[in-house]
Amino acid sequence: MNEEPASAPTEAKPRRSRALTWLHRVGYVTTAIVVIFVGVVLSYELGHILDARARSVAWMEETRTHAGPMRAAQHEIFGPDVRDSLSLLPPLRALHGDGLRFLVSPSFGEANYSIALWLAPEAQVAEGLLVVATVRGTGEAAGGARRFSMPRTDDLAMMERFDRKTDHWGGTGDHVLDGTSTGFERVRGERVTSGFNNGPHEAELRAIVLDALRRFAPRSDLPTDESWMWMAGGREARRR
Repeated sequence: MNEEPASAPTEAKPRRSRALTWLHRVGYVTTAIVVIFVGVVLSYELGHILDARARSVAWMEETRTHAGPMRAAQHEIFGPDVRDSLSLLPPLRALHGDGLRFLVSPSFGEANYSIALWLAPEAQVAEGLLVVATVRGTGEAAGGARRFSMPRTDDLAMMERFDRKTDHWGGTGDHVLDGTSTGFERVRGERVTSGFNNGPHEAELRAIVLDALRRFAPRSDLPTDESWMWMAGGREARRR
């Protein structure tokens, strides 16, 4: 009788210690927590970036040059003084098809300004109206409305500079909370364009208008610089 060979003894598998098993479990849980945390942070940051991008695009659309006059909601940005001054300016239809209405309201300035300038057909002189609304307690220079004029050639040159800056302006996504709010309504025949903001682009527009005012409407109620913060006859100017 043949005997079957004895089978080789089975090699015993090493038993994993309980401590090592729990250590692995803790590692898995920790890894899962880290992955979830990183996912939440990335999701938040991505949402923040997308939200900022959406606000930037919306503000760019809001601040570009638009066809048509400024909307009532945009007038609200300038506060009651400027809105009251705006009512003293000629309406757009009274600008003889070639004119400008310009609003300036510094956040912490001594005065708010509303300006209208128009050139009648065949006229050799452009007519203007400047309305200054001084902020309470800023000095002796009184606010009010006054007329001025400028030669036709100078008006045309100024408007050409202004139109080059504003036509096809695509706006900016940078939203500045404080500054000098600036708005305009430009009339050319039946065409009306408008815009507003308080950024570097509007500072260039203010510089164009202020240059004309200094030349053809000089007085102590004009701004001292392109920020339009201080009046030449205001309290701050007297301190310097």
